[in-house]
Amino acid sequence: MDPKRFQMVREAFDLLAELDAVEARQKLESLALDSTQKQLLTDMLNSDARVLELRLDHPDQLVLPVLASSYVGKQIGPWQIERVLGMGGMGRVFLARRHDGLFDGQVAIKFLNEQSAGNLFAKERAALARLNAPGIARLIDAGNDDQGRAYLVMEYVAGALIDAWCDQQHASVRARIGLMIETLHAIAHAHSQLVLHRDLKPSNLIVDASGRVKVLDFGIAKLLDGEDSDFQATAARYFTLRYAAPEQISGEPIGIGTDLFALAIVLYELLTDAHPFLTDESERHQLAERVLTGQPIPLSRRTAAASLTEALGSSGLRDLDAVLQRALDRQTERRFRSAMDFAEELDRILLDQPVLSRRPGWWALGLRQIRRHPWISLGTLLALSGLFISAVIAFQQRAEARRERDLARHQAARAERMAGFLSSLFESAQPRHSAGQTPTVADLLERGQQKLHEETNDDPLLQARLTVSLADTWRALGQLERAEALLEELIAQNPALNEDHKLAAEAYAALAKVRSFRADWSAALTALDAADRALEQVPGEPVLRANILKQRAMALMNTDRLDAAKPVIAKARDLLLPLADSEPEALIGAEALLATAAYLSGELTQSRDAFLRIVAMERQMGPGRQAGLVTNLNNLAAIEARIGLLDDAVTHYREAVNVGDRTFGADHREAALPRLGLGMALRQLGEATPAIEQLQQSAAIYQTWSGPEHPESRYADLLLAETLWLNGDHRVAKVALQRVLADNPMTPFQNGERDCRARWLAYALQLPDIAPRRPDAAMQSCRQALAADTSLRVLLDWLDGGPSADRQALRDRANTLKAPDRMLSNALQRESGGR
Repeated sequence: MDPKRFQMVREAFDLLAELDAVEARQKLESLALDSTQKQLLTDMLNSDARVLELRLDHPDQLVLPVLASSYVGKQIGPWQIERVLGMGGMGRVFLARRHDGLFDGQVAIKFLNEQSAGNLFAKERAALARLNAPGIARLIDAGNDDQGRAYLVMEYVAGALIDAWCDQQHASVRARIGLMIETLHAIAHAHSQLVLHRDLKPSNLIVDASGRVKVLDFGIAKLLDGEDSDFQATAARYFTLRYAAPEQISGEPIGIGTDLFALAIVLYELLTDAHPFLTDESERHQLAERVLTGQPIPLSRRTAAASLTEALGSSGLRDLDAVLQRALDRQTERRFRSAMDFAEELDRILLDQPVLSRRPGWWALGLRQIRRHPWISLGTLLALSGLFISAVIAFQQRAEARRERDLARHQAARAERMAGFLSSLFESAQPRHSAGQTPTVADLLERGQQKLHEETNDDPLLQARLTVSLADTWRALGQLERAEALLEELIAQNPALNEDHKLAAEAYAALAKVRSFRADWSAALTALDAADRALEQVPGEPVLRANILKQRAMALMNTDRLDAAKPVIAKARDLLLPLADSEPEALIGAEALLATAAYLSGELTQSRDAFLRIVAMERQMGPGRQAGLVTNLNNLAAIEARIGLLDDAVTHYREAVNVGDRTFGADHREAALPRLGLGMALRQLGEATPAIEQLQQSAAIYQTWSGPEHPESRYADLLLAETLWLNGDHRVAKVALQRVLADNPMTPFQNGERDCRARWLAYALQLPDIAPRRPDAAMQSCRQALAADTSLRVLLDWLDGGPSADRQALRDRANTLKAPDRMLSNALQRESGGR
């Protein structure tokens, strides 16, 4: 069935699925579909309506053989398709496994239904590549099959749908709210990358074996970085009516609030087992009208109200009702401005704190305080009673209270305007506001910059804060000149910086960061000097001071002033040590600079000590620091390997691999480097088989993510080829080395040591048409440039000596190295003749 005919079936299904069975059958007969289309539509209606959703926890329920069976057993790149997982409105999803034996792991491969949607698919690929958060299913690979059909390889999330998981685990009310908070954090990350989901529902929210939520299928996300106006027309057809916001049903502009509306419905259902706009399921056919014109049914009118009150208290139930009513408001501007705002309100409910979505009376606030701190209940009650009879309050106290109240209101209004700024950018991305063209991120920032000057002239302080944020976004996009010009204009013209010295310091620090990205270290230091002068007028602010010091240290280190950088880093660390509990990230940054400075100075023991401190802190910080933990475990292990602590190095490399696999997945790019290090450490210990296994996995990951020509892929292949050669497997070693030398046999890396290493190994393996017949002058020169007490120098000396090399003497040298290479030593012992 061609895509257009299938799309007719898909649209008909969306219409009929909302009718009862009798009405659906009657309507089906009147549709202008051919017999094949009607048969497929009948099959779909006979199945559960959710058959078109991605249901990774019940794959056997989701087979549509008429469309998908031909894919099973196919090989897509290195992936072998095993079975159908599901059919979505935008694509077909299959379970697959890597077939080449380099590593094992299941993935989900998604193909589009519509051949005409190539541009949309490219947008989906770009979106997923930007979304790198533990709560979002990861992109692993992408490409086209032998028929030109685009596909994505995504993380396969085994688990249960969020609603089924809650029922199976008999999850408490608080646990269900906690899962939604976790989901909102993931969605907030997507929104920060200018990606909307558009189709959030229980079947896209999977709870894995560890009890963590994963958001699936950003395949119909309304991306904001494309240039194809067809995207809006294509994507607009795809949403699930049960979780659709009013603006989706009516075809109005969508935005952040659209995703939050859907999640509010999901949470409402998790708590009540009912839809917020339906009295019961018999009213499903009226759902669209209810969402467009009705009001959500209050929680207090649901049968679950008693259990909700028991879990949260009557005040907590009213708070939760107010929060959900706000998220489900028909008017998008009345909803939460961000996913984090929604999450923070739910956090307040769990912490028994007042929410911002409603204003409880003072008596309710007092009772809430007593519940949170029962040990002061008597004193609190007396104080509350005293409020009834207190007749006089000092004039100064009233004036001070008014000032604090006015300041709080002013700050709240400013925060609201700041949140609204991002929301307005999403709305302006609609093609209807862009002459039918979907704007790029740069277009949005241009508009934001214009809106900034037009709408915030009455509040220079707000304008300055938003300008710093806007400039940082330009910097992140690589538009360094734009970012620098924006900050320089702000510093020169905005009067708020003369009054708010902290903000001035932040602006100068942002300018220094941009200049650092341009490697203009002298100009960066000039901006940091100005930041320091601004901070002289500001008491406290240890985190900001420390961050400015860290920027200064990096500038000094990059201008070969390492000795000057060290006391600056130490000062930053001293500022942050008392804040270890509240600002661990900032302290870790300072420790990392200390470790780096020590390493560059050759003080490897001190560098190792610093990394040990970092790793200890990150282990205590939980899921939020897993990515940093992988990096710093890898750094620690690399130093340990270099100073000969090989057992410790292997232990820490293994931990890095395990944490990386849990955090990113075993086939993610971030998992490649720890495996490379682990393979080399195992090689130094003489454990050939596991060493080769780790190096093969690392090389395969780099090739998948970066392509075989990327320097990282080539270096992993070089180390793999070298290790295979030492193990006597010359045939496979040649295959790996030929990948390294394929495009440029002489200088594949444009790096002296690596190029030297590759040429010598080609000579050892005598690759046809590539290897020199004898070492040339360049090879001899680079060999002599290496220190004599390294395993690489021993290896090259062996190769240069040929059959006449004194292998015993070389083996003795290899065994006395500070970081010996046992595989090299074993190979020397094994060899008795020529190469």
